[in-house]
Amino acid sequence: MINIIAEKTIAAPMDQVSAAFDDFANIYKFHPAIRESGTTNGQTSGVGAERVCHFYDGSTFHERLVEVGDGRWVVDVKQSGPIRKAQAIITAVPEGPGRTRVKFDMRLTIGFPMNLMAPMIRIRFRRILLKVFDGLEDHLRTGRLIEKGGEIGRPIEIAGLHAAAA
Repeated sequence: MINIIAEKTIAAPMDQVSAAFDDFANIYKFHPAIRESGTTNGQTSGVGAERVCHFYDGSTFHERLVEVGDGRWVVDVKQSGPIRKAQAIITAVPEGPGRTRVKFDMRLTIGFPMNLMAPMIRIRFRRILLKVFDGLEDHLRTGRLIEKGGEIGRPIEIAGLHAAAA
């Protein structure tokens, strides 16, 4: 198993950070690698919510929210290919007025021969997670969609984008 931990304090209040993670189906709004996302079972938030994430690189992940509680979200990730199993544990803790400490703990189980590249995979995923924090902070500050690579895009209402129904 590969464990990847990334954390950062962002300039956003805890209630806004919680609202963004609670809106499980719409992670595309702030994740710079996700082109679109949406619910696959009609439930957009809470334990049991499922989503599909379509990434800019063409890959697709199916995810299920398995635990929610007081600044903590646990997501099981299903994806074919070299990743056999993955789980993301996201935590958020207020750190003063208008600031929140966000942490991702990713746990990946991969098969041979990909497991030989564990150090590179750990570095790559950590970089992506740090960009997610930046995207979340920028989205909450501007209300705009975060696009490929972390670019701040048009306002979501104007962009005409919405969570994709799978």
